[in-house]
Amino acid sequence: MVSSNQSIFLKASKKTNVIDVPGLDTAALKEIKSSVQGTIDIVTLLKAHITKVGIAFKPPISVEPASKTLADSAGLIPQLVSAFIALSNDQEKANKIGVLPLLEARDLVENLLTSCNGLAVELKALSKSENSETSDKDENSSSGSRLVSIGKVWEACDAVIAIPKLQSSKIFAAKAEGFAQMVDDALEDLEGVADNTGSDVDDFFDEDFDDEESEKEDKADDNDGEISPVQEQAKLLHEQLSKVPEFIRDVIIPQVTKNPREVKLHFLLIKALEKLTTSIDNSVVEYFFQETDEEEAKEINEKLIKEIKSLAKLSGLGPEKDAELASLTTDFVEKLKV
Repeated sequence: MVSSNQSIFLKASKKTNVIDVPGLDTAALKEIKSSVQGTIDIVTLLKAHITKVGIAFKPPISVEPASKTLADSAGLIPQLVSAFIALSNDQEKANKIGVLPLLEARDLVENLLTSCNGLAVELKALSKSENSETSDKDENSSSGSRLVSIGKVWEACDAVIAIPKLQSSKIFAAKAEGFAQMVDDALEDLEGVADNTGSDVDDFFDEDFDDEESEKEDKADDNDGEISPVQEQAKLLHEQLSKVPEFIRDVIIPQVTKNPREVKLHFLLIKALEKLTTSIDNSVVEYFFQETDEEEAKEINEKLIKEIKSLAKLSGLGPEKDAELASLTTDFVEKLKV
């Protein structure tokens, strides 16, 4: 009985394909009046059942009540997946509260399903240990592990129940800060290229690398003192990108805070930031690991500057405009050079 219900958890956690979810049909979707509230109601009940599971599976396990509590919990998984699908397809909610809160809500439900799957794996291991000779130490270890899994499910449930408190502008600020940190990391790598510390990557992995020969080359480089055209481009790009994290933190995030209802703009800005940071990472890789010539380096720089300017323009589209932030944006764009 335990392994049967455990398989329900495992199959339901796939959650992206209706065919893979046992007990789910299209009628179930129509019964959910509100995708958000329907999800919360299901999760509230699931949390209560999971609490009973924790009690019922305390060794020594009584098979009948343990199986019933697990079946009650597992029976809610298809309903939760139904609510998840409705939540993902709720265009009306997306227009009202924004795409970012709905995406965040979807991620929270996915995390809950993953946590349920982890608990199911623990319970399956526990049921096997009950049927074998185990020491007290093994039983205590299994019990402690189960408590951790149940705690994770409780925490995931609480996060889903708090979905109505999600705000598009706050989610944006957290994600934007993450992108700013990614640019900070890319700047460190690009600085290595500009200083020529990353130009001979293959030497780092060369088992026959000759330290003495390297010292001679370093001395020759020191005497030369010339910077290659590609290094010049890397230095120029580093100079331009160094302003981006500050622009995200001091201009874009405050601008979004002043326009909390512009939920479509929030999503567009996040997609633009995601595109920019991906381009920056790819460009640094091209500089660092490939033999980039001067013309290719210029093309890389021009492409990134264009994306940065587009981002700056997009950030000022909100109706609630701030004169100081607008001035900072203008100064930022004017200082960008190709």
